[in-house]
Amino acid sequence: MNGSVISGSINRNDPVYMLPGNKELRIRRLEHHGVEVDNIKAGDRASFNLVGFKQKDFKRGMVLSNRLLEPTRLIDVKVRIFQKEITLGLWSQVIFLSGTNRLMCRMHLLDKDVLQNGENGLAQIYLPQEIITHLGDKFIIRNSSGNLTIGGGHVVDPYPLHHRRRRPNHVETVKKISGGELHQLLAAEVRKTTLPISHKDIASILDVNPDDLIDVIFQQLPGDIIFFQKDDNILLMMKKIATATQNKILTNLQEFHKKNPLRENGRTFKELMGIFGSDQNDSTRDVLKLMLEKLVENGKLAVIDRTWKLSSHRVQIDSNMTKSIEEIDSFMQSIGNASADLTEISAAVSSNISEKQLSQILNYMINNKTIHFIQKRYLHSSFVEKSKKIIVEHIKNNSDGITVAQFRDMIAGNRTNAILMLDLMDNNGITLRKGNNRFLTKKYLESNK
Repeated sequence: MNGSVISGSINRNDPVYMLPGNKELRIRRLEHHGVEVDNIKAGDRASFNLVGFKQKDFKRGMVLSNRLLEPTRLIDVKVRIFQKEITLGLWSQVIFLSGTNRLMCRMHLLDKDVLQNGENGLAQIYLPQEIITHLGDKFIIRNSSGNLTIGGGHVVDPYPLHHRRRRPNHVETVKKISGGELHQLLAAEVRKTTLPISHKDIASILDVNPDDLIDVIFQQLPGDIIFFQKDDNILLMMKKIATATQNKILTNLQEFHKKNPLRENGRTFKELMGIFGSDQNDSTRDVLKLMLEKLVENGKLAVIDRTWKLSSHRVQIDSNMTKSIEEIDSFMQSIGNASADLTEISAAVSSNISEKQLSQILNYMINNKTIHFIQKRYLHSSFVEKSKKIIVEHIKNNSDGITVAQFRDMIAGNRTNAILMLDLMDNNGITLRKGNNRFLTKKYLESNK
């Protein structure tokens, strides 16, 4: 394959991709003017001998690259008309030529209703198929017959938003980035998304060195954009979206506390990630961590048991709930080495409380470790602690571990409750089941030396 190197450089051992399509190939041999070389760079006329290349897979407009590039079917451009007696209306059918691409497309003027000879304008070009293009790439346009060159220009945004309506703020954004100033180009990429975006990803889109963006971020960042720094990565967001995200966190916790007034703790990090819906990635995770840290610093949130709660949240128990808690505690102690289900516990409570309130009370008692819950049944903590001592002591003195039958006889209980208790010990990392026997885990032994 022969061609011109448009930008960058490539070594013989580098991976190479055929784009669009993302097909990975391997370089067998590189030549420059018929001489084998190890490296070629922008401006060189080069010849590639590629492993895995098939002529039938290569189509006009395709390019080779040493990294994957996002294709596009929509581009914002700055265009100039230089053909006399030509006037383009709001919408035009033109032939677009850039690189080896030659495509019939539609062009929509953004800042003018008509464009005449000698005038510059901003436009959005709708391409019939995906192409690879970069910021600043040159192009020319011809009439739909292809026999007359109308004008030309350069790409100002290879991945724009769809400007179906020519809203003034959208047109103003395109005007700003058409000047090619780095801080405006960076800001435009941030404004395209409702999610945080890394400065490294922006650098890849703009085809610039990530280090070139750092000074811009610290010194020239527009007021409607903020950034978060995580190690050597800088994440950027629109300020109003960051504020909305923080409000979502606070609202999420407010609703959680309303539904669970007796829970002292709050939401886990995984649960809070749910505010991003399906858009969960490394960037959203890092931003959430940094936002939570900031909210804790500002005194709006507090951390408890690896969860986040509103600092203002306090567990408030009225006299009716206190009575119900005491009745449940008394009932659970009275059944001794046994368990109870929700129906049995509900029958033991004399207060007129709803099923929802009973569930809240039980969750409160679980969080306070007054009772334990496993397989839809409840165990009192006194039974659990007594059983734990029996199990640990027996296993330490018996290399064969402990079986369900042995433990059942030790507590003078039934098989169901013995299984529940041993399963609870497994879940808590105290015991490990091997066949019909349980043994103490390494983790438990190491932490109780």
